[in-house]
Amino acid sequence: MATFVIGLPNTLQKPFLAEAGRRQEEAGLCLVVKSNYRYIFNPPSEQAIGDLERFADVHDWTSLTVVALPYVGWPEGMNDVLELLAANGAQVIRPQLGQGDWPPRLVGQRAEDDFTNDVRLALFQELGWQVTASPAERFRRSAEKLADYIIVGAALDRCDEVHTSRHPFLKRSAEMLDKFCRKKGRLGMTLEDYCRDKRIGVAHSGGISTCIRLMKGVKQLERFDSNLHLKEGDGTSETAAARIYFQHLDRNEQFRLFLLYAGPHPSADIDQKVDWLHD
Repeated sequence: MATFVIGLPNTLQKPFLAEAGRRQEEAGLCLVVKSNYRYIFNPPSEQAIGDLERFADVHDWTSLTVVALPYVGWPEGMNDVLELLAANGAQVIRPQLGQGDWPPRLVGQRAEDDFTNDVRLALFQELGWQVTASPAERFRRSAEKLADYIIVGAALDRCDEVHTSRHPFLKRSAEMLDKFCRKKGRLGMTLEDYCRDKRIGVAHSGGISTCIRLMKGVKQLERFDSNLHLKEGDGTSETAAARIYFQHLDRNEQFRLFLLYAGPHPSADIDQKVDWLHD
């Protein structure tokens, strides 16, 4: 087996080649590099066709996979080469911007909002190189590595019941909450703008309310009420209406993110007690 990727960000070269080597697959690449707020071929795009043709010439086309990423403009003639390879037995994969797990762009509103890790995950999944984690597992991983990320009660009990068409939304939301927690809520922009850039619906009103009661022993220190939630799917079935309810607080220099619910549209308000050991 052999795989050639056109337009792979150069920061993904090492992990891609390492995974290909682990699987004993031959690999070829046409890399792109970041230049300000966009990516360009390096070496220049004119070399990409030659690199692909040379790689294809030494491999059986029926065991060759070519992935043509859509984040930079292809050089003239690239389509012809891809069509020739496909017509003669090669598997040619052309992801579409924003389709499935593929991000709609490589950089966001700010230079630091880089989507290359999303590309790596989507590419490995496309090639069958990695088993996709369940939606609930994505949230659990964040809580395992971030002390300020608290999954409250049975927040994830119904997460994996969400229809598979909403799994990309759950994945993006899990990654957003992970970053939100790591940065202690300081994203450099409003939560609404950040969610919009990540293609995540956010709302501050709705039929479901959440309540967090900070407890020290049996004493209630404070309570916080909110309707804040992430959402995808309106006017549809319960399982296709994915909802994520969370709260965050910064109290006495202690930041916490509380994940209260992730799953199909809930039918009742959420009221949880949380131990608070600080003053």
